[in-house]
Order: sequence, then C-alpha cells, then structure tokens
Amino acid sequence: MTLTLQHTPQAFPWGSMYYALYSLVGDERILADVTESATNRFNLLMAELGYHLHPLWLDQTDTYPAPPEWWAKVLQWNASSHDPSSELAPPVMALLLHLPSHAVGVSITAKTGLPVVVFDPTKPAQQDFATLADFVASPYGRCTQLYEVSLGQGLDSFTPVFGPGLLGVRPTARLAWEATRRTQ
Repeated sequence: MTLTLQHTPQAFPWGSMYYALYSLVGDERILADVTESATNRFNLLMAELGYHLHPLWLDQTDTYPAPPEWWAKVLQWNASSHDPSSELAPPVMALLLHLPSHAVGVSITAKTGLPVVVFDPTKPAQQDFATLADFVASPYGRCTQLYEVSLGQGLDSFTPVFGPGLLGVRPTARLAWEATRRTQ
C-alpha cells in the first residue's frame, strides 16, 4: 500500500475518521460521504473500498485507553531487518486512532528513534513527534481504539489456516470435526 501522508483538515463537525484515513492514503472515494459518524458503518464502507482496519486495541465504550503496558510492548518493536545502508525508506505503519469522539491518522516509521506523524483533521497542520515515546506521552497516546490500516483484497487477502482439511490442523481436531459430520 502506498501512503500519501497529506494532512487534510475536516469540515467541522463531522468526518474525522474519513479525513484521518484520507490523510494517510489519499483515496478520494473515502470522502464521498463524511456525514456519517458511526464507527461500524465506517469500517464496513472502508472494507468495501478495499481497506482492512485490523484492530490492535479496541474499547468501544471509549472508557479504557490503551494502557502504558500495551504501549511499552510497541516501544520495544524494532524493525531490525531494515538495512540502514539501504536507500529505500524504512517501512511505515499506518494507524487510525480513535480518541473519545474523535479520530486521527498516524504514520509510525518502523525504526527505533524515527518520527511519528499525526494527521489530526481538527488541526491546521500535521503534528510531528520526534520518537514513538514522545507520541505515546502525548494526549494521542490515550486512544481507546487503534486500527492498523492495510489494503486488502477481500477474503483472498487472508490465508486460511485453521479450517478442517488444512495441513496445519491437528489430527485430533480433524477427527473430531469428521465425527460431527458423520452424526449429522
């Protein structure tokens, strides 16, 4: 997925989810209807457009933000496989964060010590943080929903792993499934 990373302020008061994601990927179709504020409807619409929003932290009550212990695990993340002498840019993780009643887009460079960029549609410009630790210490680190953004191709983008008949299934699980099929 190619990230556009172009800050786009929203027209108040609706649409922060749409503008936040648009700031990350630049797909005009995302802004077709920004008057809807239901998260589940937004997620379904984005899936129809081919975007997979994988939940990394989720509290739909907007009560429990991602705790410091969870962010500590993220802070330990290091893309050590990236060759520092390479001319290619290090990989970037695109995130959609939900703060209570608001959403922002976040671009995290997958290399320790490199910057984090926040695309907050209610701000006139992007917010830059020198490191992931600085970002986590900011109010944006107190998000109640956190989604990793990727480009999906429907069900074909997921490799089946656990279904009956697949090589990775334990023989006892396969036998149990076959037994249920015989009794029906």
